Amino acid sequence: MVGPAFNNNVEYDMSESAQIGYKGMLLEIIETTNQHIKYKV
Repeated sequence: MVGPAFNNNVEYDMSESAQIGYKGMLLEIIETTNQHIKYKV
């Protein structure tokens, strides 16, 4: 039997900073569109 899908919805204010901390990682957001996110760990 398969369990339910895992989802985690988050929102960040990118006008404040181009860096996001998530689950112990620091991500530098390089580019975003409605189709993709380009980032550096």
